[in-house]
Amino acid sequence: MKPWRTTIAVLALLIVITVNAQTDPHNWKVGDMITFTDAAAVTPPAYAIPPGTPGFPDGLFFGTMFEGVTNYKYTHQAVYTGNDSFLGADGIGGVYVTSKEFMLSRVIGEPIISRFNVYSIVPPWFPRCLANMLRHVIIDRWIDKGMESLGQPYDVGIDGRSFLLGNNAKYCSELLWQSFKDAWGVELSAPVPAGALNYAAWTFILTPLGVQPEQGIITLEGLVKSRFFEIVSQPVDPDGC
Repeated sequence: MKPWRTTIAVLALLIVITVNAQTDPHNWKVGDMITFTDAAAVTPPAYAIPPGTPGFPDGLFFGTMFEGVTNYKYTHQAVYTGNDSFLGADGIGGVYVTSKEFMLSRVIGEPIISRFNVYSIVPPWFPRCLANMLRHVIIDRWIDKGMESLGQPYDVGIDGRSFLLGNNAKYCSELLWQSFKDAWGVELSAPVPAGALNYAAWTFILTPLGVQPEQGIITLEGLVKSRFFEIVSQPVDPDGC
């Protein structure tokens, strides 16, 4: 390539980088995972189990129920897909794609932003440029697999079972975990038996939902602490995004 062409290409790249930095000060990257840490952020009225439902106390929220079982540490997760959008699953619309603006408008607590760490699967001396290329391949296939679940319902009360792995329904952390496993055959974290969590305090609600003590649960905490991710921003200022 002629020197002047190289100079133009470099200038164009710098302009793109500058524009991105101005429009997205938190430098979101495709594949970034957002984790909410405030129960109020995921318990609007639309999540409430309909009053009068047999076996369920009035006013109970799906988010409260699920996070109560996992000790209320984290409340919701989704992955950034680019184009100012997130892919996730919740009790309002099942598996969805929504705008970054709407996603961040729901943040009440301090969200955790985690980024896939390609050096968790390649040695430290692996060339950075090749590592970044590999990261793009891994993330793109992960998101493509997640998109295949669009339209699936939230994983509660499906054929008498809830929070069950391997069915055609998803809860938020399950969506991210299952799509990565489908894409690459790798588990981002180990499923935790429901009985090893705060199960006993919630048997009154889990039993009618068909949650068994031995069934594996993909906890949000497990994904946050996964060796495949590193925390890159905690917290994020929603007003700046």
